[in-house]
Amino acid sequence: MNLFLTVLVAFGMIAALVGSIFPVFPGVGLAWLVALAFGFLAGWSALTVGFMVAITLVTATAFGLGIVVPKRATEAAGASRRATWAGLVGAIVGFFAIPVVGFVIGGAVGVYLAEFEISKNHAVAWVSTKGTLKGFGIAALIQVGAVLAIGVLWLVWAFVEFTM
Repeated sequence: MNLFLTVLVAFGMIAALVGSIFPVFPGVGLAWLVALAFGFLAGWSALTVGFMVAITLVTATAFGLGIVVPKRATEAAGASRRATWAGLVGAIVGFFAIPVVGFVIGGAVGVYLAEFEISKNHAVAWVSTKGTLKGFGIAALIQVGAVLAIGVLWLVWAFVEFTM
């Protein structure tokens, strides 16, 4: 394995971590792509496929939790089903409308507007919105943890590649 390419992949993993902390780009997805590139560069064997499968499982879990955790937090805060769906739609629209933070802003605005429309009460709408924001915060921490886990898996994989 070429040291220069391994260092390049390490920088990709660092960029993925930065992307998960500061949502400039999807850090977990970037970490997965960087690991996949490493697999092609290092060559595939049963062991390297095993590392890639583990990294793929971490990635899929992080993506799933990134959707489920905010939804559950919104529901736990007492939001109606309509507000939860409005939050999902708002998050999708926000993702495309506002770079970097649009997913969170769109989701929170969607929940607030739908809940306010239903209850006509700012306090009720705000409680649901705070729950949504809490869920997004927890999901962001999960994303950071997932990128760190992918990074550790990749480090072990790279170590194995260099010692074989």
